[in-house]
This record gives sequence, C-alpha cells and structure tokens, in this order.
Amino acid sequence: MTSFDEADELVLADIYAVSGRDEDEDMDISSKDLVDAVQVRDKDAGKERNVLLGGGPKDAIEKTLKLAKKNDIVLSMGPGDTADALRKVLK
Repeated sequence: MTSFDEADELVLADIYAVSGRDEDEDMDISSKDLVDAVQVRDKDAGKERNVLLGGGPKDAIEKTLKLAKKNDIVLSMGPGDTADALRKVLK
C-alpha cells in the first residue's frame, strides 16, 4: 500500500483479468478492496485526500482529469486498454 502514500489524489480503475496474472489469490483482489485499504491507511495516518474507485479505463481517466489542476503531474498505469483510452481522451 505504501506505493500510493505520496499521491495527492488517487483514482483506481477496475482490476480485471489479464494474461500473466495466474495466481488464484490475485483473482480475489478488487479495486474496491484497494480503495478501502488506502482509505483506512489514510484515516489512521490523519491524511485527507480523494481516493476514488474509477470504474473502467475511460471513466477512471475522466475522473482523474476532473481532479487534475493546472501544472499537476498525472500518472496513469495500466494495460493496453487504459493507455488506449487515455490517448483518445487527450486527443
């Protein structure tokens, strides 16, 4: 969870099956689980920020861009569908 600690805002897109993620225990983790865990961690640390469930790639990108302000750095990570959706939104 510490990988998200320094983000000012966090939007997590849906996790879905991709090739290479073959471990059964990985299939039981959802984006909602991650959002909930980050929110609990933030509350325990007294940190206030937006931690949102983004939905599919296009919805997550749109939510992210609504939060972004001038001069912000926006980092998007994900498989091809996410990158493709980002390219379409930024055109």
